[in-house]
Amino acid sequence: SILTAESTSRVLWTAAGTIVGGLASDGAEPVPGVVVPSAEKVAAMIGGDMSQGRTYFVRLTWSVEGDAAAPLTNWYWLSTHPDVIGPWAGSNGFRTPCYRWADYGELNALPSANLASTASYGPGTTKGTVANVTVSNPGAAVAFLVQIRFVLASSTGPVTDAPDVAPVYCSDNFFSIAPQSVVQVTCSLPEVDTTTPVTLDVQSYNDVVASS
Repeated sequence: SILTAESTSRVLWTAAGTIVGGLASDGAEPVPGVVVPSAEKVAAMIGGDMSQGRTYFVRLTWSVEGDAAAPLTNWYWLSTHPDVIGPWAGSNGFRTPCYRWADYGELNALPSANLASTASYGPGTTKGTVANVTVSNPGAAVAFLVQIRFVLASSTGPVTDAPDVAPVYCSDNFFSIAPQSVVQVTCSLPEVDTTTPVTLDVQSYNDVVASS
């Protein structure tokens, strides 16, 4: 699906299909079942003033037929004004000039996401702790580049400045969340000193630009 990078994200396009031969072991090229519209077609879908580049998200949700695992999601952020390479006469075999850079300005205008997050903790399979984290986006805009952190929080100072628990291994991080959607992530934490409480800290790019 394609969503706009606006304060109220609009779904411009959605489709479903099957990739034939995507997991073939004989080296055959996969046959795509869905072709994503070009930047020019997306610009027409967005409408309005196209003198400046418009940023949009492409969300790919996929699964393997017969696999009971939950579907996986990939996010891409693109512009109706993509990079334009050239002039080719300036290429030296190592570097080619770019006379127009992609315009991603709308990412810096995303509204604060106001995410809601919870974590439940249990023992790890060997040692340490497993945290099951649920992050929900109740807003109307895409929550971009959501980061999960576990910090050693104290009673003084903001959580964002607290030292990280490390190493932490998460099933996903720096992900995006569609409006009115929920993402669940599993994280493995090391054993920590219980005299300092471990706090879950969840931020998004939206919050960073909104506070700057």
